[in-house]
Amino acid sequence: MAASPTEPNEVWQLIKRADDLVKYSANRDPAVARDQARKVLDEAGRAAAALHDRQAGQALAAQVRTRLEDLERLEE
Repeated sequence: MAASPTEPNEVWQLIKRADDLVKYSANRDPAVARDQARKVLDEAGRAAAALHDRQAGQALAAQVRTRLEDLERLEE
């Protein structure tokens, strides 16, 4: 298992990875892609909460919440 991100940029890269999973979900099973994106976002949320830079962590956690809410809307 890879180590959890410890820098804000590493957490942002996870968020971008989740975005890409959703963006290209039409090319594969969308439900599987959304599930994978949710798992990546969960990891990003945990990593954001653990960042030493609290301000960056809070900002990144807000980005994660927004994307999770967007995923919920896609599934309705």
